[in-house]
Amino acid sequence: MIHRINKDRPIMSDLLTDSNWALLYQKTLYDFDTRERMRESSSGAHIRVPLFHFIRTRHGNVWRFKAGLASSLCQDLARLAARELPLSGVVSVPTSQLERLDAMRRILVSEETECVVDGGPLYRFEPKTLDCAEDSLIVTSPLSLEFADAEKKEILRREFEVDLNKVDFKAPCFCFADQGKIVSICFGVRGSASSPEGSEARLQTLPGYRRTGLASACLIRWAKAVHSLGRVPFYSPDSQNRVARRLAESLGLALYGEQFKFWRRDL
Repeated sequence: MIHRINKDRPIMSDLLTDSNWALLYQKTLYDFDTRERMRESSSGAHIRVPLFHFIRTRHGNVWRFKAGLASSLCQDLARLAARELPLSGVVSVPTSQLERLDAMRRILVSEETECVVDGGPLYRFEPKTLDCAEDSLIVTSPLSLEFADAEKKEILRREFEVDLNKVDFKAPCFCFADQGKIVSICFGVRGSASSPEGSEARLQTLPGYRRTGLASACLIRWAKAVHSLGRVPFYSPDSQNRVARRLAESLGLALYGEQFKFWRRDL
């Protein structure tokens, strides 16, 4: 099921339904072929593309297939996806799995592979949240800490084990430094080469500095900066990351959906 966002450069107030937020999120991550199927990005970001990306929201569900996936499998998955109920009520955290999750997984298994699923809640930053949020700590851009681009990338790679191919270096990047050492950082990833509207947060804090407010300070500063550029900041922690989910709730982020990504893994 594909909805289209009419404006070329949507702003936050234009996206009136959660399903539109979900579609913009997918446009942030992937490029698409002429059949609206997900494909590897031409931006050089190397964002992995799942076989099947399903998002449920309160205003309907959306899903996409990877380019090259057999049409018969897409049809079978679409039939199951169309029968899934959307999120119900006003919830802060999704509380149940997909009813047909196992059936979807069975469609994608083969003699040589198994199907694994990951995902989690999807959050957005409402303008009122960004306007009211106060920075509890002083965080700054690594560039203002007098790091050249090459040095900034090396810090991300060495200290935080970041895959540099996935980093959107055109987006803002904020960090907290303790005696000159970066210990918490928030940066953006964007897989799509054709959609400049969104950026997804990647947030990391070194052991020994966690649960101190550093992550929330970096995330808020990053989101404000992305928003000021006319882009949409997204935050989508893994379902198993309870700390990240509590962080989103404490900042008052709005839950707009829940995602499920289906992958094949060799046996």
